[in-house]
Amino acid sequence: MKTYEDVFVEEMTLLRRDGASALMKAAIVFGALVIIAVLYIFLRPFNIPFSAVVVYFAVLGWHYTRVEYEYSFAGTSFTDGELDVIKIMGKRKRKNMVNIKMKSVTEFIPLRGEHISDSRTLRATGIPRNGGDDRLLRYDGGVLLFTPSARMTEAITKFLPRGAIRQ
Repeated sequence: MKTYEDVFVEEMTLLRRDGASALMKAAIVFGALVIIAVLYIFLRPFNIPFSAVVVYFAVLGWHYTRVEYEYSFAGTSFTDGELDVIKIMGKRKRKNMVNIKMKSVTEFIPLRGEHISDSRTLRATGIPRNGGDDRLLRYDGGVLLFTPSARMTEAITKFLPRGAIRQ
């Protein structure tokens, strides 16, 4: 029988900015300015209240372009380890992306450029607050690409099943 110490590691990573998110923010600002200009031209008596509504929704849209990922790993002698990945949009909306039991993991390796994405690949990489590198975790249901810290990597490695590839 395996004996483990109880482990709980939780961390947040901020999504890396790319061209698509910058384009989205530019579209939000441009769209808001165009709508406000149209309001000032055609709806003269109601332009200030409607402009306030447009600005409110533009700010809300701007905040929802900020995406963070929360990784939670819990391992006890009873559970054999579970990894949860949650997507947080705009610091308000949370979406549970995946729950992986360590029994189903077949590979846990550093991510290099050779991995090909397919429909079963879940990308949750980001900029971690306490360092870390991109890793590939292959399990029975698919592939997870994420950025765990050294502490989380060590905790996951302790609970990997025998025969799982680790580097």
